[in-house]
Amino acid sequence: MDEQRWTAVVEAATRAPSVHNIQPWRFTASGDRLAVHLDPERALPVLDPTGRPQVISCGASDAGGAVSGRRPVSEVLRFEPAG
Repeated sequence: MDEQRWTAVVEAATRAPSVHNIQPWRFTASGDRLAVHLDPERALPVLDPTGRPQVISCGASDAGGAVSGRRPVSEVLRFEPAG
């Protein structure tokens, strides 16, 4: 996809709901692949010590981007536990 299309997909993905509205994601695009990464800088260790709600938020963002791109999510990589 071209840069303009990736921009639209990422904009849609960032509209996803997130725990405490922290938007704990980062994106990288390469070719036809968009990767969603958990941003540790946005962690809430007191309110979310396990990081589970942050991972769920990233999943919501991933789904929003996939719908916007009209493409199925082709691969889900597991998140490494914090710690």
